[in-house]
This record gives sequence, C-alpha cells and structure tokens, in this order.
Amino acid sequence: APLSLWTWLRHKVTGHYSILPWWPYQAIRDVSRGLRSTDRVLEVGGGYSTLWLAQRCRHICAIEENSSWADVVSKQAQGLGLSNVKLISGGSRRSFSEQISKFEWDVVVIDGPHDRLDIFHDLLASGVKSRLIIYDDTDKQENRMVINEMIPEYEKKIYRGFKPQTIHICETTIFN
Repeated sequence: APLSLWTWLRHKVTGHYSILPWWPYQAIRDVSRGLRSTDRVLEVGGGYSTLWLAQRCRHICAIEENSSWADVVSKQAQGLGLSNVKLISGGSRRSFSEQISKFEWDVVVIDGPHDRLDIFHDLLASGVKSRLIIYDDTDKQENRMVINEMIPEYEKKIYRGFKPQTIHICETTIFN
C-alpha cells in the first residue's frame, strides 16, 4: 500500500507515471523474474506495461484501441529510446487475430479492451502455446470467468493487491 500511495501521489504532484505495469506488485516481481531478453510479447491494451516490458524483452507488439493513447505510448517509447516496440492502433480482436499467427509469442498480455474474454478464448483456440499469459483485472465482474478456466497445460496464479498509481486493491491472473 505505501508504494502504491507514493506512485499515486507522485503522479498527482508531477503529472508523471512510473513506468510499471498496473498489476499487483507481486505479479510484477514474478513476471520480471520469468521474462527473458529474447522474449516476443503480444499485448492487447498498451500503456506503461508496454514500456516496462520493452525494457526487458526483444520485441513487443501492443494493440491499442484508443489511437490517442497509442500515440502517447509511442512517443514515450521513442523518448526512452525503445526501438523494439510496435504499436497497432485499431480494433483489438481483429488485430489480435492478425498478429497471433505471425510469430511464436512467448508472452501474451490481455488488458484494456472490452472484448478481452473473447480475445482470451481466441488465443486458446489458436493453438498458440505461450510461456506466460497475463490477464489483468480479473477482479472485475466481466473478467471473473477467466479465473474459472481450467487449462491443463497451464498453471494459474491469481495475484491480489495494490498496484502502481492506484489506491485500491486489484487482481491480475497469470497462466504459466
């Protein structure tokens, strides 16, 4: 809670966010330990997690529905000298379907769009086996179904706690 409060207050005073995913802190630590510098990451719902992941992996493709927000994230990536970020602005599910078969994605992050549960099911139906699937906001009613999914090839871990820039408890579920 103190770290979340600090990042929230810092943003209120300076207008700047910390470059951290908006996941519970333990999830950030565990994902950080599990990432490899050679990883290819496909993310639906870009933001500070995009920048954070780009600093730790070989390539990240982030799909963002909000074109204004995609421009903000793109400019921040350029400002940080991150040349391994590809941002796609547009419909999340269609763009996800186009991207999922292009590479072997080591990590898939699902966050942001209203149709994220459909995207999750599209991922499972695609047959693509990623090492990590990160599904954010499983505490929200529209995303609760994902934690009931029984996927034999994955171990599921639910992280609950404070996350950067917020002062309330949230939840992220990781399949690995």
